[in-house]
Amino acid sequence: MTKKIALYIEGKNEGEADLSKPQPLINLVEKIKLTNQGSFEYDIFLQKAVPAAKKTKNIGPDKSGFLTRVLDCAADAYTKDFHAFIFLGDNDGSDNKAKDVNKAQDECSRRALPICAATTAVETFDAWVLYDFESISKVLGDNAKQPPSPHSLTGKQGSGRHPKDVCKNLISTSGKTLSLTEFYEQVFKSVNINFLSTSIPNNAFRDFMTQIQKF
Repeated sequence: MTKKIALYIEGKNEGEADLSKPQPLINLVEKIKLTNQGSFEYDIFLQKAVPAAKKTKNIGPDKSGFLTRVLDCAADAYTKDFHAFIFLGDNDGSDNKAKDVNKAQDECSRRALPICAATTAVETFDAWVLYDFESISKVLGDNAKQPPSPHSLTGKQGSGRHPKDVCKNLISTSGKTLSLTEFYEQVFKSVNINFLSTSIPNNAFRDFMTQIQKF
């Protein structure tokens, strides 16, 4: 059985609508899903391109805007007849986004919308790439350098202390000619999912994995 899955992403480093391009998030989901879940057929959409939906009214306080965006995407997935959808956003140091994840799941269930797997990557999707050094080494070879602890990378982009900056530096010092998206895709093809689930803080990845395995 093939299940139609919609992926709502923030930017091109997670994937692109053209499925012939490198697809980091799809490769990560393929590593997460269980063999008895059958095949997934994917479509990718940018969150900012999804129109506001009537179903997002009357949801109560939404300081971060996260909950509203998830429900807009849920309504979009419903109208396009998807079995389930994935919503991935960067946490970016917010105290509110992570708190709204569970509420988003509950609202989708209560409103009979498609099955939802939503999470905020702590602190960014780029940071998830940096946890499994064994997978990084497989991609970059013997010149791969051990990155700093992803937990500690809280600087702004361009400061050298942002996960994206560290990923760019890893590629550069290895001598490989890969784009960030290609690097992310290749890392996730061999990543140890169980290691990520126990290493990434606040259970963000573990819960995300559990949600996907219910599709």
